[in-house]
Amino acid sequence: MTRPAISGILFDKDGTLIDYQASWAPTNLGAGRLAARGDAELAARLLTVAGVDPTTGYAVSDGLLAS
Repeated sequence: MTRPAISGILFDKDGTLIDYQASWAPTNLGAGRLAARGDAELAARLLTVAGVDPTTGYAVSDGLLAS
C-alpha cells in the first residue's frame, strides 16, 4: 500500500494540537487545592472564578486559567 506524501505540518500557538483538558485538568484541581490551603469550599470557589469546573478540573475556553 502506498501512503500519500505529507504536504505540510500545521502548528498552532493556542494548543489545539494537544489535549489541554487531559494534560491540565489535574493540575488545575491541584492549584485550587494549593491556593485554598486544603479548604475544599474555598478551592471550589477559586476554581469557579478562574473558569474551571471544581469537580472535573476542566477549564472553559474563555476562563481566566485557559486564557
